[in-house]
Amino acid sequence: MKVNVIMPKQGLQMEEGTILKWTVREGETVNANQKIAEVETDKTAIDIFAPVGGIITAICFGAGTTVPVSETIAVIENQL
Repeated sequence: MKVNVIMPKQGLQMEEGTILKWTVREGETVNANQKIAEVETDKTAIDIFAPVGGIITAICFGAGTTVPVSETIAVIENQL
């Protein structure tokens, strides 16, 4: 099953976040709750964690890209 990783909303005013860096690569296996990216908001930097374990099948935006809240930033193929 494919699981989308979305740009989270951190606070009422947040409308977008900038991906600072990815800590994983496409094709890499990740565990649930593993840090996969760092994102900068208008107020702070936050870590993004994998919602499920599996294989990163897609990284939708590169580092330095500003992405709207709720947009898919990566896809994980969950290995059940």
